[in-house]
Amino acid sequence: MHTLPILLALALPRQEPATPMGPQAPAERYAAVFDGGSVLWEEFHHELARRYRGRPVGQKALEHLVERVLVEIECEERDLHFDPARTQARIAEFRRQLEQAGHRLEQHLADRHMELDEFRALVELSIATEDLVRKDLGIAAGERVPPEKIALWQKEMRKRHAVVTDPRELPTDRCAKVGDREIPLSRLGEVMAQSLVTGDKERVLRDMCAYRLLRAKAADLGVQVGRADLEAEVQARRDELAERPELGKVSLEDLLLAEGRTLADYVDGEVFRTNVLVRVLGEKLHPTADLEADFRDRTVWWQERIGPSRRVYRLWLQGKPKREPEQARKLLVELRPKLAGKNLFQAYARKLSEDPSSANLAGDLGLLHRRETRYPEELLEAAFKAPIGVVSEPVEDTGGWSLLFVSDVVPGPDGDARVTAMRRYLMSELLAELIKAKDLRFVGLGG
Repeated sequence: MHTLPILLALALPRQEPATPMGPQAPAERYAAVFDGGSVLWEEFHHELARRYRGRPVGQKALEHLVERVLVEIECEERDLHFDPARTQARIAEFRRQLEQAGHRLEQHLADRHMELDEFRALVELSIATEDLVRKDLGIAAGERVPPEKIALWQKEMRKRHAVVTDPRELPTDRCAKVGDREIPLSRLGEVMAQSLVTGDKERVLRDMCAYRLLRAKAADLGVQVGRADLEAEVQARRDELAERPELGKVSLEDLLLAEGRTLADYVDGEVFRTNVLVRVLGEKLHPTADLEADFRDRTVWWQERIGPSRRVYRLWLQGKPKREPEQARKLLVELRPKLAGKNLFQAYARKLSEDPSSANLAGDLGLLHRRETRYPEELLEAAFKAPIGVVSEPVEDTGGWSLLFVSDVVPGPDGDARVTAMRRYLMSELLAELIKAKDLRFVGLGG
C-alpha cells in the first residue's frame, strides 16, 4: 500500500491501545473531570504541544502536519480533485490488511482517537501525494511510488512554500507556517495524542488536574501567585544552570531551544505553574522551622522518602494473560547475560519491555527512593539491594517479572535543599488526597 507516513504509522500495532474515545460532540469536550473542575481536550492538546514538541513524538507529528498542508496547497493550486472510488478502494485494501493481522479498522481508528471521516481525508491526501509525485518526478501511472521519492518531493515543496518550524520565528500559539498558512499549536498536540499510549496521556492529564486543584486550594487559603512569583521561578532555574559548570554558559533559552521549545512554552506550561504553586502554597502550609523539627523527630522516616535515591532502569515482561508468569521469568533469565552495560540494557528495554511508558524512555524509572507509592515494595527492595552497574536477577513485579539496572546512587539533600524536598513531598501527598477526594475521572480514556 502506498500511503503517507502517518498512514503507515497507523497500520502498525501500538504497544498499548487507548480506550476508544468516540466522536467529540459538544458534550464530550472533556478529557478529564473532577468535582468542581475539568480539562478540555483543547487545553490538553495545547499542553502536550508545549511540553513535548521538541521530542521525537512531537517532531514526527509536526512533520506529518507540514506534509499534509503542503499536499493540500498543491492540490488547490493545481485544481486536483479526489476520486471517491479510488479512496474507497484504498480504504478497503487497508481494512483487509488489518483483518489479516487480526484487527478491525473501526477499533483501530478509535484506539487512535480518529474518526472514519478523518481517516478518509488522510487516504485522499496519500493518493494525492502519489499523483503529485508521479507528475513532478516522471513516474509512470500504476508504477509504485518509492518512499524516497516522496521524501524528495516533500523536501522540494518545503523550499517552494518556505516552511518555518523554528519556534523563535513563530507566534506562541503556532507550531509551523507553510507559505501564508499557520498551523495552530493545539493541532500539533492533537496529532501527538494519537500516538501516545493511555498511561502517558493519563499522566499529563493528572498533572493538569493537579494544577487546577492546587489553584483552588490556594484560593481557599487566600494565597495568590502573581507575576513576581513566576519571574522568581524562572530566575531560580537560571541560577541552577549557572551552578552547573559542566553546561558551560548555556542560557535557559538555549537549553529550551535544544528541546525544541521556547521560554513561552516553558512558562505557559502547567508543569511550570504547578511548581510555582507547590512552592508558594507549600511555604504557607509547611514553614521551615516546622519541617526542620519534624526531620529531627522522624529522621529515618524522612530519609527513606527524600534521602539517598537510585536511578533505576527496568525491562518488564507481562505474565498472564499474555503468558504464564514462569515463562516470563525464564525469558528474562535467558536474556540477562546479553545485557552487559547501561547502553545495551536501555536498547533492549526500549525494544522488548512491555511497560509502554518506561519502554519509551529506554526503561528509565527515574530516581527512586526506598519508600515510594508509585512502585511495589518488591521492586524497590530489589533496586536497593542491586549492585551498581549490574543487571539484577529477575524480580517478580506487578503481574509480571522485571530485570533491573541501577546506574547511579544520588545522596540525599541537606540544609535548604532538604527542606525544599520535604515540602515537595508533603505537597505531593496533599495532591494525592485532593485527587482522590475530588473523584478524578479520565472521560475520553475510559477512566
